[in-house]
Amino acid sequence: MPEIPERLEERGGAALQWESLRERMAVGAHSSLGRAWVMALEPSADAAWIDAQQARNAEMWLLLAGGTPFDFHGVIDVSELLEKARIEGAALEAAEILSVLEHGRRATAWMEMLAKPPEIIAGKWPAMEELSAPLGGHDLRGLLRALEGKIEPDGTLSDDASPELARIRRALERQHRAIEKSLQRTLAKLAEEGSTQEDLITVRGERFVIPVKAEYKRKVGGVSMDRAPAGRRFLWNRWRQSSSTTRWLGCWMKSRQRCTEFWWE
Repeated sequence: MPEIPERLEERGGAALQWESLRERMAVGAHSSLGRAWVMALEPSADAAWIDAQQARNAEMWLLLAGGTPFDFHGVIDVSELLEKARIEGAALEAAEILSVLEHGRRATAWMEMLAKPPEIIAGKWPAMEELSAPLGGHDLRGLLRALEGKIEPDGTLSDDASPELARIRRALERQHRAIEKSLQRTLAKLAEEGSTQEDLITVRGERFVIPVKAEYKRKVGGVSMDRAPAGRRFLWNRWRQSSSTTRWLGCWMKSRQRCTEFWWE
């Protein structure tokens, strides 16, 4: 947040409407950090500080006038997230990592623009260069390359987050298809015998089940999972001990383990 020297305690009251002016300026900010910064502004009696702010505003107007405005969307205050990441045993959520990555992209794009400025601002940005100087010692391009594309927009890890995770997920998909084919064959056989209540496969208690008519509950091999309302049907699972299901669960557990290892890395 801005460090404002010689803050003025007296703002002129309602006559100057400082709070209303500040809120209207904050509406135009393109990032949450920008809005927070504007809302923290206070009047100052320090002439040098005022001149520095005016110089920055004038230089940003040059950029806008040149038709090359900078996109500040995604710029956030990462201090709390960094503090969380420093805690031993803690890990950032996927959404938090994505927000940090987007912030890193914006910071990198800003420094690249300063390194090769548009002609309209070349040599005319001393105040903004001074303000941005602390960023010069932090090259985030390696980090961005390492994590780019590893996390999907919905927060899940992409298949190519690591070679091992990709291999496990391919195996998981193969086993899933094998289980589906086995279930379809079993459903067709039971339907042909007339023992199914409905020709569908559902999930109950994290297991695949087929609704079976109550009168067939002792005739169909498998494990009774539940009785549906009004006692009309039983939900039957006959794959609890199948090798395909066992392999699928093994792959699923490995996938979860590898995802956890990725976050810790």
